Amino acid sequence: MEAEGIKPDHVTFKGVLLACVEEGIVKFGNDCFNSMRSEYHVLPWMEHYDCMIELYSGHGCMDELENFMRTMTIEPTLAMLNRVLAACQKNECP
Repeated sequence: MEAEGIKPDHVTFKGVLLACVEEGIVKFGNDCFNSMRSEYHVLPWMEHYDCMIELYSGHGCMDELENFMRTMTIEPTLAMLNRVLAACQKNECP
């Protein structure tokens, strides 16, 4: 896309993040999420935050999940909090 001068938008990032969730590519997903704002000036929407919570919780990245939750710029939804709770229970968090 970049080679052809096409800038990614919200839909592009959601697709990439969903692919990262499905394939378990945590570092790349994290890098993509961080580049949304810093490199492409695209503000993350609720669905992007949801993808990141799914990515971290679904692949047992509890430290990353905790840090992400602490630094979110939006209020998490009940569904997000339930996913975090389920991840904590699954990974036996204290």
